[in-house]
Amino acid sequence: MIVRPTHGHLVSAAWSDRVPSPAYDAMTADERRRVIADHPDSYLNVTRSLEDLEEGDLTTADQLLATCRAQLDRLVAGGAFTSRSTATVYRYRLEVEGHTQISAVVELSVDAIRSGAIRPHEHVRTERAEVLARHLGVVGAQSSPIAVAARPVPGFDAALADEPNAEPVIDITSDDGLRQTVWALDDERAAAILAALDDVDLYLIDGHHRAAASVAHLETVEASAPCSPDNAAAWILSAVFPARSLRLLEFNRWVSELPVPADHFIERLRAVATVDAVPDAATARPSDRPDFAVYLDGTWYRCTRAIGAETLSGAELLRELPPVALQREVLAGLLGIDDPQTDERLEHTPGGRDLNTLAARVDRDGGVAFALPPLVIDDVLDLADEGFVLPPKSTYFHPKVRSGLFLRPLDPTVAP
Repeated sequence: MIVRPTHGHLVSAAWSDRVPSPAYDAMTADERRRVIADHPDSYLNVTRSLEDLEEGDLTTADQLLATCRAQLDRLVAGGAFTSRSTATVYRYRLEVEGHTQISAVVELSVDAIRSGAIRPHEHVRTERAEVLARHLGVVGAQSSPIAVAARPVPGFDAALADEPNAEPVIDITSDDGLRQTVWALDDERAAAILAALDDVDLYLIDGHHRAAASVAHLETVEASAPCSPDNAAAWILSAVFPARSLRLLEFNRWVSELPVPADHFIERLRAVATVDAVPDAATARPSDRPDFAVYLDGTWYRCTRAIGAETLSGAELLRELPPVALQREVLAGLLGIDDPQTDERLEHTPGGRDLNTLAARVDRDGGVAFALPPLVIDDVLDLADEGFVLPPKSTYFHPKVRSGLFLRPLDPTVAP
């Protein structure tokens, strides 16, 4: 068994406009600091990290984790979450900008992640996973479901598509326009979903570091004592979506320093792509696999690479994906950014925003910006099937599931 109902709790109605927080990695550290300062009850106060501290704060990692746990204890003691008497499968709908995604919120086996039965598509940074694993150990709860996709499964897709007769247990709209609606499913529908998911291929779409942290946390628990299959650490809070309903956006790039004059860089760029100046961001926005856009010195450029074939698979497909090709041929090949995870000149920006904001960053702080097209979900799943993984910040799943709606204790003392 790799899937079961969740034994978690839900945000209470009186706190539902205060606790649910924006997705952590959809914000910059400055944006997170503003949310934390303006919204003391936001779950972001529980998930904050050292980079979210104000300059001059001398808090250590251990002190910050203790503060995060204290914030969770305060929310729980204040009645921010309500408990349910039985484990439950939830129908979780996200609606924003005319797009709707519906998932089943369940618990998935951490062993299935560890073995690769739930297939990843991105590399993770070990140090980031270790930080999140320590968070699980000290704070003792999960609240941000990982997002998992399933290829078409008739029983699963049908069970999610039909609107339940019962009233939703949560129905809220956040300041950014995201409407989140949650239903507790009856036993018959829950059983149909669990049966449909127990023998299908599942793909990790969002939350690779959270998944890796759960594996590390489980291994810590196993190292100290035998761990039964019912141990809370052996399961992870998950939202499972039909793959065809998902919307993937891009991660764009900003490089703070340009080692050569702008006109020299454009000439170098012409060696790897066809480069055309265009009048504005709307014209520059790339939509096809070979394309990317560049903003430099007040001008947008549309860049097209020749990939040589209409149909690619396996290693060829991976090599020609926009974030991989851009890293190889431009960031490393022209700008010397060999390690995109550690080079301080490179910053990744989630997609879905007006490209003029990316241009404004260059106008204000210098450097050069790159806009990429979003990946295609079938490409991502096909690569995962073949065991290939993408570099970090290759895909941006939107809308993201949020923290603070669900609370799944790992530590039994975290209980409403």
